[in-house]
Amino acid sequence: MYDGIIFDKDGVLLDSAVNNFLWMDKVRINAAKKHGIEMDVDDAMTVAKASSAEKVQKLLNRKGASWKQLQKIENTVQDSKIRLMEEHYITPFPQVGTILDNLDVEKAVATNAPRRTTNFTFDHFGLEGHFRIINAPPMDPIQEYFNQRKPSTEMLEAAMNYMDCSNPVMVGDTESDIKAAENAGIDSILVESYGERPELDPTHRVTRLAELKRFIE
Repeated sequence: MYDGIIFDKDGVLLDSAVNNFLWMDKVRINAAKKHGIEMDVDDAMTVAKASSAEKVQKLLNRKGASWKQLQKIENTVQDSKIRLMEEHYITPFPQVGTILDNLDVEKAVATNAPRRTTNFTFDHFGLEGHFRIINAPPMDPIQEYFNQRKPSTEMLEAAMNYMDCSNPVMVGDTESDIKAAENAGIDSILVESYGERPELDPTHRVTRLAELKRFIE
């Protein structure tokens, strides 16, 4: 039996896939252009999914861009996401609060989303009280932001220590979530909110967050 749950945020608790995330690519590309940097969708996705500062540095070198410019671009992305939440284009999945209330174990969050938007999310939607700890990497310094993101185990280990759990499970929807759990030596549950992910190898799979309860009881 699992004695704790570590949740990812986007795609698990928060339905942020507006227009299949194309909104984020568009904002990032347009913000880069304002700073004299030409980005395409592949470049934008590299930034969104990068698991280390080294990978981003290679992109910046190719574009002749600086970390300072990238930080301004990413701040623009955060601002846009906050507006989408304020305007209710991005909201929690249905009944998230009730589902969390019905899971009688310690709960934490470990998300790759920047700390500023993460703090806004849980405050704006009134979800922070469900969790013992909410881990999200700060954007400053931006290099460390990329190094702290999953599949690094840093946030998972911090959550495990804070909750004092001996057998927690990671609940996520992406490769980085499943890999982070594997790296931390814990089980994982893949939430296929946006469709099946046959290329991933989690411990368990669910299609809806409400299905988690059967793994906890």
